[in-house]
Amino acid sequence: MKPSLKARLAWFDAGANAFASACPTVVRDTLPPGTGPVYVCPLCVTRTGFRAFSREAVEQRELTVEHVPPRSAGGRPLVLTCAACNHRAGTEIDAHAHVAGRLEGRPGRPLERPVRVTLGDRVVNMTLSADESGVRLFGDPDRNAPSTHEEFFNAVGQLASAGSPGWKFGIEFHRDRFDPHRAAVSWLRAGYLAVFAKFGYRVVLNSAFHVVRERIASPGSENPPLFGIRLLQAEPVTRALIVLSEPAEIAGGLAVQIGGHVVLLPRPGDMQFYARVHGRKGDPVQLRGTPVPWPSRPEFLHDMPC
Repeated sequence: MKPSLKARLAWFDAGANAFASACPTVVRDTLPPGTGPVYVCPLCVTRTGFRAFSREAVEQRELTVEHVPPRSAGGRPLVLTCAACNHRAGTEIDAHAHVAGRLEGRPGRPLERPVRVTLGDRVVNMTLSADESGVRLFGDPDRNAPSTHEEFFNAVGQLASAGSPGWKFGIEFHRDRFDPHRAAVSWLRAGYLAVFAKFGYRVVLNSAFHVVRERIASPGSENPPLFGIRLLQAEPVTRALIVLSEPAEIAGGLAVQIGGHVVLLPRPGDMQFYARVHGRKGDPVQLRGTPVPWPSRPEFLHDMPC
């Protein structure tokens, strides 16, 4: 359920207080004299600037509620971001994560998706079914012309009878086209926003997070390379936020689990975090650390005065 205007204004006030506490010199030296409380969109921050919003921006819908993770993945309202960042993410990255979720299936249930299969110059519509035991393809006469369907399977039968090892076929998820890199950025963005809601501006405005925001802003880029972990048996409703202690080279970093997806975020000041993580790619990874409760609202724990 969407938070009421009163709740959204309370989120604004909490964020404005957190930003003023985390960045007092910015508030004093950058904002025009007499400026009231401002809320800084955590996604709009760049190496040279940021976007600040007044309290009226909540009523004017310039600041909007973000579901973390996206609503299509079972996310709940958690923080405020600017309307531009919120709406752009829906089409640029979250839609790809939604398709990826359909393709991945769910624990205990086989994945079943319509596919287009090509064998030489023959193309036929089929159904792909996949689970822990393997992948199977099923003919679908209702989605093909009778002659096309018959000719295709006759050709497959002839190849199988001949015992030829050299034949190949192609599979296209023609109704589920998506970019896996953009899907990965959607999970990165959700993890970043969860960390922002929990810990606040002091953490995410640290210079080590510039590369994270730049990757979110340019999802088509592959620099820096993302590192994500896929947990095949995880329940979709799982939410976890862990301060890492092992492996030692990324201790102090953060692991954010959303369903079967785990993303890693750097500790403040660790400018080489992703270079070291990517250097381990292919090696077994066992993460250990201290779990902290998942935020249900903006908490900004590191920004609040002691």
